[in-house]
Amino acid sequence: MRWSIVFFVFVAQLAVAQHRKITITVEDKDAVVTVAPLRYNKSFACSFTLDDGYISAARVALPYFNGGQVAAPFKDQWGFDEGGDGADYPGLYYTDGCGNAVSFKAAVAINAKAIHFSWDELAQMKQAGWDILNHSFTHATGKDVKAGWEVEENTRTVQQRLQHNMQQFVIPGGKDDHLSAPFYTNAAFAQGLKVVHSGQYPDYWIEPSTREDWNRLCAGRLFLNSKTSMTDVVFNGIREHLATGKYYWLNTFTHSVGNDDLWNISYRFADFKELFNRLAKEYGKEGKDNIWFAPPEAVHAYENIRRTVKPLITRSGHQFNISFDVNTLEKYNALTFLVQSSTAIKEVKGVNCTIESYNGKLINITW
Repeated sequence: MRWSIVFFVFVAQLAVAQHRKITITVEDKDAVVTVAPLRYNKSFACSFTLDDGYISAARVALPYFNGGQVAAPFKDQWGFDEGGDGADYPGLYYTDGCGNAVSFKAAVAINAKAIHFSWDELAQMKQAGWDILNHSFTHATGKDVKAGWEVEENTRTVQQRLQHNMQQFVIPGGKDDHLSAPFYTNAAFAQGLKVVHSGQYPDYWIEPSTREDWNRLCAGRLFLNSKTSMTDVVFNGIREHLATGKYYWLNTFTHSVGNDDLWNISYRFADFKELFNRLAKEYGKEGKDNIWFAPPEAVHAYENIRRTVKPLITRSGHQFNISFDVNTLEKYNALTFLVQSSTAIKEVKGVNCTIESYNGKLINITW
């Protein structure tokens, strides 16, 4: 069974041999075209994952980020309040660099044997553009863990229920389980997953362009919780990393975001609102608009494509032609091209790709 899953993942990641082309009409004969370091030419990326499939991910975090009614207070099966305040929220947004609003999107890391929301709710999160990450089938930890089976069975179950291929793995025991971590890491990479997340890894501020292990990436993650004040940690880190002029990815997670601190490993709704409202206000659509708040598979895929695409740029009269082949097929197929020109872009056309949006400075494409 394992080899059939590995083969499926391998086939799903193969490239479609197709030549792609963008034609830009511009007056400036000295215009320069390059690939942006991050999608939409943002200054930094940020991801947020909710582990273990707790119900507040679907009923609180999803509507809060994407816009909708957050669940009213309610008790889960353990007696914790995993609701919010029952209010309607407009969502949190940044833009695509061309004035179009894009909602904050997160991820859930699940154990398919015991998710606490419904499969229909999980499908809704997928439809809203959220990632689903492999967190093992049963959340087993310790030195006797059957890591290969745990990864494989979770992959098989999610694929069967949602026709969805998970691309990344989150170690169940987090920073405290050093016994199972190497077994899970090896099993995840052996089965074709590209990233393994754990608090055991130190770098939750990741500089994509410098990582040599990109397709076997061991990613650190910052634990957002209500036992300590996380606001200063996050915002001091953002200011510090922006000051370098380099491009970083902040990788964060928690468990529940309801009104109670479930199992003392969660981020209460009030704290969740405070942090992410401020993040959107300062760095989102209404602020500097320099954040790319995207799920981890999207961030990883962009850098993977950016590394492999080698565009050929030629000019004929008032037209620039950008042509390239893509050697990997990702779940997220997208690039942002930067145009340095003294005159405005008149027209952009795409062959075997979609021109998502453009203005005088950048062009966003998908395929």
